[in-house]
This record gives sequence, C-alpha cells and structure tokens, in this order.
Amino acid sequence: MPCQLPCQSGRVRTCLHRSDMHSLISILYVFTLLSTVVAHTICPSLPPCRCKREWSRPHITCTSIRNTVTLSALIPHARSESPWVTIVNSNISTLRPNAFGSLNVDKLEINASNVTNITKDAFLGLEDLRGLHLTDNMLNAVPAISLRPLINLEVLSLTGNRIVSITTEDVAPLVNLRYLSLSENVIEDIETGSFPVSLLQLGLDANRLETLNGALSDLVKLELLLLANNSFRTLNAHEFESLSALDTLNLADNVLEDVAGAFEGLPKLKFLFLTRNHIRSVEGVFNYVPSLNELNLRGNKLRRLKNLGNLPALKTLDLSDNQMEFIFVDAFENTPNVITLNLSSNLLEEFPDTALVPLNSLVTLDLSRNKLPSIDVTQLWLPTLKHLYLSGNMITTLPDNLFESFESLQELDVTHNLLTTLDMFHVLPLKKLHLHGNPFRCDLSTNQVLDNMSGRLDYRPLCTNGVLPTSQEKIN
Repeated sequence: MPCQLPCQSGRVRTCLHRSDMHSLISILYVFTLLSTVVAHTICPSLPPCRCKREWSRPHITCTSIRNTVTLSALIPHARSESPWVTIVNSNISTLRPNAFGSLNVDKLEINASNVTNITKDAFLGLEDLRGLHLTDNMLNAVPAISLRPLINLEVLSLTGNRIVSITTEDVAPLVNLRYLSLSENVIEDIETGSFPVSLLQLGLDANRLETLNGALSDLVKLELLLLANNSFRTLNAHEFESLSALDTLNLADNVLEDVAGAFEGLPKLKFLFLTRNHIRSVEGVFNYVPSLNELNLRGNKLRRLKNLGNLPALKTLDLSDNQMEFIFVDAFENTPNVITLNLSSNLLEEFPDTALVPLNSLVTLDLSRNKLPSIDVTQLWLPTLKHLYLSGNMITTLPDNLFESFESLQELDVTHNLLTTLDMFHVLPLKKLHLHGNPFRCDLSTNQVLDNMSGRLDYRPLCTNGVLPTSQEKIN
C-alpha cells in the first residue's frame, strides 16, 4: 500500500513506497556517517550505497534509487573532503531544483538512471563541481540552463542520450570546459561557435553527422577529436586547418569517399584513423602532414597506391583489407621512416620489392592473405626488418638469398602457402618460424630436421606423404 503523506500548500503531493523510504533512510545514514568520519581511512557502506576510498578520497556509489523528490536530504555536506558521487542504474526521471543541496563534491555521475528532465536550478550550489557525467540517460537536448551555474566545470559527458542538435547556447558558455563527450547520441546539426575555445578533447562519435561546415573552426586548443561512426561522405578542403593543436583525429566507420585536402594545415597531427570508409584513392591527400606518426586506412577500397604523400614522421601504416592490386614504385618515396607496414588482405599478385626500397627503417612487414606466388628480393635490402608475415598466399618456394636482403630477420610466417620442402628452413637463423598449413613432402631425415627446429616452431607441420604422424601437436 502506498504511504499517505500530508500535502502542504503549494507543493505537489509525493507518495513513496515503504521500501523506498527505507532506501532513502539508508542513504541518509551513509552520508551522515561520511560527514563525520570522512577525514579518516574508514569509508562506511550501507545498501543501496557503497563507499570505498579512491585517489585518497571517498567514492560513494548508489544504485536503484527510485521516486526521488530531492537528493539534498540524502547527501549532507562532506565537510573535510570533496567526495566523488556516482548514482547508477536508478530511476530518476527528473532532477528537481537544488537536488544536491550544497554538497561539497568535485565529481558527480548520474549514469543509466532514466534522466529525462533537468530543472533550471538542479545543480544550484555545485559551483565547485569539476566533472559531471550524465551518461546513458534519456535527455533530448543539452540541459543548457541547468549547466550555467557550473562555472568551474572541466569535464562533461552526455554520452548515450538522445540529443539531436548542438547550439551556441548549450555548452559554449562553459568557458573552463576541457573535455566534452557527446558520443552515442543522434546529433545531426552543430551550429558554428557551439563549443568553448578552451576544449582539449571532443567526442562526437556515433552520431548522425554528415557535415561540419566549419562548426569546429574556433577550437584552436583542441588535441583530440572523435568523429567515428557518423555519416560523413566527404570532407571540405582545409576542413580542420584551424585546429592547429590537433594531435589525434578519428574518422573511422563513416562513408567517406573524398578527403582530398582535408588534412592540410595540421602541423601537430600524429594519429589519423580513416578505418572502414569508402576511400578509393589517396593521391594528393597527404601532401604534407609533418608530424603524422600513425595512419590507418584499413578496410577501404584502394586498388592502387601511388605516392602516398610527404609524411616524414610516419612510423605505422595500415593499408590492410583493401582491394589493392598494384603498388607503384614511388608509393613510399616520401615515407622513409615507416617501421610497421601492413598490406595484408589485399589482392597483390606481385611482391612490391621496388616500392619497398626506400623503407630502410622497416621492422615489421605484413603481406598475409594476398595472391603472391613468390617473393623476389634480388633488388631489395631491408637491414632492419625483423618480422615478415606471408601467411595465406600461394608461395611455392622462397629465395635462397632471403637473409642477404633481410639480415636482421627474427620471425617468418609462411603458414598456409604451397611450400613442399623443408630443406632451407633448418639453416635460417630465426627465433620464430611458422610453417603449418603447407603441403610438405618429407623424407626420412625430416623428423630430425623438425626436432632441431622445435624450439622455433609454434606448431609442428604435417607431411602430405604420411612420413610424419597426422597430429599437429603444438610445440611447448
């Protein structure tokens, strides 16, 4: 039976179930204890809340709060420390005025709690709040007016709501904001000037954005920008040019086809992710990105690669899972410092030996799952190459001068090819050797050869003529 509470003039009648009243009393008790012993190492807990000390301060977590009229009665002042308060998996549709009283807290999380409405004065008294997380709720818009009192806010997460658009009235007035996440909403439009110039990191991934139209042009301090999993089809030339401090840009999982000129004027960009788009050509795209350290183009529709661009600082390049049939001789002409090159899962029928010549710093080369019948290293010398992956091709033989071209080679993977002889492998000074999945023909000396190589093999290969046992026991 619902409880009967007296209705005072000018107030809305509120009825709580008896179990809810017990929950509220329990929470009140926990925070009352905290206010008296918070300076000590003891951190009391009482369901539905628990408390533990993290980073030398109490972290209070409450779950399953329902039908809450005001939270100010639950959380009295923590006088000697600023606690970190988390409310999660609750049912608080509305945050009412002065919901937290004058709680001395610097981080507040209300996550997965069905928050739909936040009143104007909900955060009144929290002027010292530094971090606010309202993740996985049901907000249809940024609670702009409610956020106004939070003049010292540095971190704001509205991830996983139902926000449709961002205007200049929403978060731009939060002049001290450094980290903003609007990921996993349904944002389709952003007005120019919608973000404070103080931002260092901005998450807009997993929305419905098709264009930016200069909406980010003021963010001269921005270092991290997440735009993955949207609906971008094209980017304007010089789209990010004003983001002079940008270090990391993630545009993965869009439908990008044309990105020519979009990344010019980014002197500090180090990490660029263009994974799983529809890019067919990168010619003229990376004319000069001087600090780029990692470029990921995996899962696009590249068929040929010609002069990737002037990328003097590039260390890691991923071109896997494209439709690459040919690599021109000048492809890596201006990327001499690449250490890791992934060309796996393409359609290459020729080993790109001449294209690889400029890569004198290459350590790892992955050409797995192509259509290579052989590899020719006659004109190639890669003195630093340590790891060579050739699995899943159609290679029938390896060149005798392999170690003359790759004198530092430590690991070789030729699994699942068409190799028939083991003769050369026992003389190769390798630390790791992967051979299984080939149709090896063995003679009586093969067992001894394999025994001698056992410390380097991951699996003992089978022989198709039945000389060896038919098991493929893993070598320990």
